[in-house]
Amino acid sequence: MSRSHGSLQRLSFIAHQLRAYLDREVRRLERPLKRRVDATLPPAFELAFLRGEAVLRLRFFAFCETFGFGLEQTEVLLDLWGRFILDRSRLADLARRCGLVEALATQAELPAADDELSYRLFCGLLDDLDRQGAKGLLTLATDGLFRHHFRELFPKLAPLQSAGAQDRKDLRFQALTRLAKRHKQPVDLKESFTQEPDEVRFHLKVKVGEGPWENQPEITAKRLKSARQTAYRELLKVMRQVPN
Repeated sequence: MSRSHGSLQRLSFIAHQLRAYLDREVRRLERPLKRRVDATLPPAFELAFLRGEAVLRLRFFAFCETFGFGLEQTEVLLDLWGRFILDRSRLADLARRCGLVEALATQAELPAADDELSYRLFCGLLDDLDRQGAKGLLTLATDGLFRHHFRELFPKLAPLQSAGAQDRKDLRFQALTRLAKRHKQPVDLKESFTQEPDEVRFHLKVKVGEGPWENQPEITAKRLKSARQTAYRELLKVMRQVPN
């Protein structure tokens, strides 16, 4: 099945964000990590893989439910599990795109760089993102990747997601993409709000690289959905007005 131009851009963006994270974070690893005598992964990487695979499994099934594939649809879920997880090629492809194997090879002796190794190291990366609290990058590396391939496999199912949820995801993705291109560093967005009987006060916070969280202007509205959408649209409007 052919991929749309926009879909390719999204996958490239995910890889770019993860590569920027690796460029910064791999430097903090202790070196050298010796390979075991049986040529498997160093113990620290093996433990990270075990923890990260648990993260991957939970996020995969939670994501499937957003496309209407619940636990009662056992045959569909098992088929998707085979396509996305047992077949390592999609996850290994992202690992190669973001330079994961090359980055970690500077810190430890690694076995042959096949799809299985790339998968195990990718799970280790998910564990690191989870433990570091990098929620935006963790979502990109899992939900973002799944969404990219789900749209290829099930193009007619994407509209079944609630319009509000899809609007929010698309607006957030646009904001992350434009911020990353502008600053050429990893970026993250955080939401906060206070709910009162007759209005919602909503804030977006932006973090560029290792810098501080920066508050965006407060948005007030009667409903959280409209406040959130307005906040993202205002952020995008400001970025369009400010030259690169």
